[in-house]
Amino acid sequence: MKLTRLTNKYWYLIFAYFLITSVSNGCMVYAGYQLSSVLNNVFEKNIQGVTKDTIIVAISFLLSIISNYISNILKIYTVKKIKIELKNLICRKIISFSDQEYNSYKKGELISWFTNDVNSIENLCIENLFNVIKSLSAIILATYAIFTFHWIIGLSLLGITILMIVLPTLVQSIVTKKTEKMSKEREIFSSKVENLLNGYIIFSYANEKKKVCKLDKHS
Repeated sequence: MKLTRLTNKYWYLIFAYFLITSVSNGCMVYAGYQLSSVLNNVFEKNIQGVTKDTIIVAISFLLSIISNYISNILKIYTVKKIKIELKNLICRKIISFSDQEYNSYKKGELISWFTNDVNSIENLCIENLFNVIKSLSAIILATYAIFTFHWIIGLSLLGITILMIVLPTLVQSIVTKKTEKMSKEREIFSSKVENLLNGYIIFSYANEKKKVCKLDKHS
């Protein structure tokens, strides 16, 4: 199952998040940029200029906070929609199974698809997507602001930025393998939980309830 199938369906929400986040980051960068004007006016004893630039900085910070709040709400809503669609895809996959295919899976494995797998995809993929979007707009705007001060500093920051983007890509395959391994282990663990809970009455009659508490030693 490819994550792009889900993100493409809600591209407009993700794009809206990008725009609002860019506004938030832009206001924050602009506020920081204007602080230099405030300091210059302080040294020049230009009270009118200090007052004007301080108001601009305050408004920029306020707009940044408000737009950041809106973007966070939109992010939560979008993640919820993607998770619901992901669970619907899992449901449709299970429904498409033949009786033989269905019986080849343990119930714990199927339960794990809805719980552990969905949570893993959210934490390792969806959240990372939004973090990249937010960081990308911040880096672009900050780099532009620094370029206006000095091009050498801007080029240095640009090189570091490219490195920060390339390195995660190089280790992505490793993360994917670890995620698949973790998902499989969780499926096995869920199956053991189900088996133990199904046998609870037997343990109770045999006065062996403590075996249920030893589950973590076998996981």
